[in-house]
Amino acid sequence: MRIYSLDLMKIVAIFLVILSHISLYFMIRDPQDFGVLFIRQTGQFGVAMFYMASGYFLLNNRHEDQFPYVMNKSKAIAIALIFWLCFYYLYDTVVLTRVLDAPHYDFWSYLNTDRTASEARHLWFLFSIIGLYFVVPLLRPVFIDANRQMLIYVIAALFLLANLTLVEKTMNSLFGIASFIHPALLMSSQVFGLISFLIGGYFGLTYQHTTLSVRQYFSGIALALLSFCVLTMLTQQWGIVFFYRKFYNLPLQISAVCLFYLMLHTRFTWLEGMISRVGSKTLGIYLVHNIFVIEINNTPTL
Repeated sequence: MRIYSLDLMKIVAIFLVILSHISLYFMIRDPQDFGVLFIRQTGQFGVAMFYMASGYFLLNNRHEDQFPYVMNKSKAIAIALIFWLCFYYLYDTVVLTRVLDAPHYDFWSYLNTDRTASEARHLWFLFSIIGLYFVVPLLRPVFIDANRQMLIYVIAALFLLANLTLVEKTMNSLFGIASFIHPALLMSSQVFGLISFLIGGYFGLTYQHTTLSVRQYFSGIALALLSFCVLTMLTQQWGIVFFYRKFYNLPLQISAVCLFYLMLHTRFTWLEGMISRVGSKTLGIYLVHNIFVIEINNTPTL
């Protein structure tokens, strides 16, 4: 069954990511401004919501043969990824290097969007989601009612593991203790994405539609907002870094889980037609938006 509130959530998330990219222009000029940092972090929040939505649907699909299913999903994403990588490479090479004197990248190094400061950097998410698609055939059989408790334990363990860097940074800040957690302990740079993916899958497994009270809505919104303000204050104190491999997992995840839960239990019947029309166009807007966003190509990675 289609859940239009989650479609609306994905639409909003895409525009939060775009807004976050625009905020970079202002953040470079005033890196300590609370409002600018708040907007900047909404992009990471939007990505977390996408991971959860993907896990919600993928890990609870009803296909008998999982591998052809994920192959078809991956193929569609891969085609879009290849097209836009080539598009942005030509755009950067032909337009930016000549008009703005931006650095030129070899195409093979350009493929690594995580390390190359180009217009295609936002395509890293497509690489990430393809990787998660291919764990679906392994994880899908686990998402049954009998495994609910075990899934909670696994998600909690991964969540604690992902937030060890927050403990490390706190001890470093308060007591001057040097960094002591080896990066390999986090298993991969996408551990945050995996956790969000699994949380979304767990919501899909356990979901039963109920009408939330006004008090529950206000409590959820207040907790999400409070957690996001904590995230912004940490950003002011310790600097802004991209969420995975870093120490902002806890407040970011709390905010994302709260909003996802609220949206899951909300119905926008009167907006369904508009959501359906707009939702079919937002992915394309995301894939092409960097052309229209103010980008400073020679700024440090944030």
